[in-house]
Amino acid sequence: MLKHMHQWMTMRRLDLKHDIAAIILMTLCAVPASAHEYWLEPARPLAAAPARLVADARVGQFFLGEALPWLPDSVARLGVVDAKGRRFLSPLPGDMPMFDTATRAPGPQILFLETKPETLTWETREKFLEFLKEKKLEEVYPLHRRRGLPEAGFREHYVRHAKALLLRGASGGAPADRALGMALELVALDDPFALAGEDGTLRVRLLWRGQPLADADVQVFASAQPVAERRPVQPLHLRTDAEGVVRVPVHAGVRYLLNAVRMEPLPEDSGAVWMSHWASLTFTPARRAAAQ
Repeated sequence: MLKHMHQWMTMRRLDLKHDIAAIILMTLCAVPASAHEYWLEPARPLAAAPARLVADARVGQFFLGEALPWLPDSVARLGVVDAKGRRFLSPLPGDMPMFDTATRAPGPQILFLETKPETLTWETREKFLEFLKEKKLEEVYPLHRRRGLPEAGFREHYVRHAKALLLRGASGGAPADRALGMALELVALDDPFALAGEDGTLRVRLLWRGQPLADADVQVFASAQPVAERRPVQPLHLRTDAEGVVRVPVHAGVRYLLNAVRMEPLPEDSGAVWMSHWASLTFTPARRAAAQ
């Protein structure tokens, strides 16, 4: 009897997690989701090994957003890359935070997450143009018109490609980041955990299907405040060079979110006319050998 009661309580907890997840998603869907950033927010970006790897997946604007639960129908894959390689995680439905796992090997850690395609409908031309202006994608609208697409009531699929860089112990010369094969991906070329002083410049490359994406907008959000005290952050817009690289001014101890968006045309019989890919990268720089 106790065994059956335990099983019932476990199922009830999962039901409650699903209810909470549904409420969160209904709230977020009140505003077009494609106008929001999606990022990974580690609880402790810098810590001594073997501190656990804990991070929320968040969606919002201006570096403010709601934490999301793990939902198998929404997330395609998530995991960690460390000195031993890549491993995938399998949380329980409704788990928050999405990432909560032991550190397997000291050194740099890359958390990654990719979502399954979701769909929104652009009800008005004005909202679509507002979104394109905000993300510096004004070149999309002339192509939209040349394709003879409707001005309103058309659909867009969107997917997210999120990464976070963490450090457990000392970096030890291992690369802090690497390309993971995402369709749209931000990759740090320099080690954010090895600044020579309090300030520095971090080179970050934007890749589109494995190739450098030139002349693309990258938004940089920075905040020294913890999540609970954070105020809205206006982004710094940087443009990638011919090698797909931006140079980001950084300061030790400040949390950074980098975001980029790419619009991909789709055949009209695919259920949507555009696919937007969103790439994000979060990290907290540190002086060389300063992480504790």
